[in-house]
Amino acid sequence: MLPGGQGISEGMRPEEPEVHTRLCYDRHRRVPLINHHLDPRVTPAAFYQARDRELGNLVDQAYRAETRTGEDCIEMTLSHDGAAWGRETCFAVRVERMIKVRTGYRKFSIPYRVTNLEDMPVNLRFRSSLTGAS
Repeated sequence: MLPGGQGISEGMRPEEPEVHTRLCYDRHRRVPLINHHLDPRVTPAAFYQARDRELGNLVDQAYRAETRTGEDCIEMTLSHDGAAWGRETCFAVRVERMIKVRTGYRKFSIPYRVTNLEDMPVNLRFRSSLTGAS
């Protein structure tokens, strides 16, 4: 309740009156570093509107972390193993991110590596969220 007994819906008005027509509910947490394996035919619009089918189990998997420090930097590798489904078959996959931050630099990069741990090819679309605002 807001001061004066107003509920939030009574005390706030959206700046854009039709904003509710663009809001979508999906089943994933909105936190950083979430990885998705999707059907390669999923479009960005379908993903945004939560009309996709998750083909992997990495969404809820914890990371392993390995850190290394140098004189002027710190490096962290985050990885996790999981499964992805394609062509009626389950595939073992690994996702790794390498984060390197150097002293005195304001920018850094986070390269990814997605590895198919099986001996047969799989065609999936990989999507990752860094900010949690996918």
